[in-house]
Amino acid sequence: NETLKKLIEFSEIAGDKSGDMMVVCILSHGLQNGKIVTADGFVIDTEMDVLRRFNNDYCPELKGKPKFFIIQACRGDEQDYGYLSDYKGGVTETDATPSRGRRTSLPNQTYKELSWEDMLIAYSTLPGYVSNRDHYRGTWFIESICKVFMEHAKDMNLRDMLDEVGLVLSRYESEMGTKQSFNYDVRHFYKKLFFNPGINIEPRDKWKHSNSLDFDSIQAVEMKEEAQPALVSLDKKPKKRTISVSAHLENNQT
Repeated sequence: NETLKKLIEFSEIAGDKSGDMMVVCILSHGLQNGKIVTADGFVIDTEMDVLRRFNNDYCPELKGKPKFFIIQACRGDEQDYGYLSDYKGGVTETDATPSRGRRTSLPNQTYKELSWEDMLIAYSTLPGYVSNRDHYRGTWFIESICKVFMEHAKDMNLRDMLDEVGLVLSRYESEMGTKQSFNYDVRHFYKKLFFNPGINIEPRDKWKHSNSLDFDSIQAVEMKEEAQPALVSLDKKPKKRTISVSAHLENNQT
């Protein structure tokens, strides 16, 4: 199984300290119960053969580093035809009430590290459903990810971008009227992860990578800096004229 060998090899070198995070993308055919069909015809398990190889137990070198998985594959044979809504606006009410977890008092215990941490897994579709693909443009899910990441990676964290991917994906519909939903699995992933946080960027270019509310103030600073050389050049011209006139008068007196 060449795919499994590559995953094992990658998990062994993924702990390189020069990297800040790890991204694994798998695009293939999928089956129910988390099975993925490899290019050489074998079947691997998403949980055991892919995700587990990069957790803190199997790959401790990646501890503390974000691990992002993109899995584009069917997860069953069911089609999602959506439903016709008669929504007329307003707020949806529920009888759910917030509840607090049970308080526990534990005796002194040996501290243990988490096995699953800093993982975010984005699945192209829900369990049991197919993942749609356009014959010319490719899969809906990957196209949605590319669109959102290109537009918002400069000022939006990863989880917010995935929420935006869900909105973009919801607008797709096939000729047969099928729709597609996706989900992402968060495993103790509590960081605000930005693909483009603005590190090593010139101060005047930071507005491109920060909140747009800062644009006006940065633009005002740039305009002030551009105006300063013009003022200096105007101050120098009168001085040159004064010197040249006085020199001309001294020559006439002699």
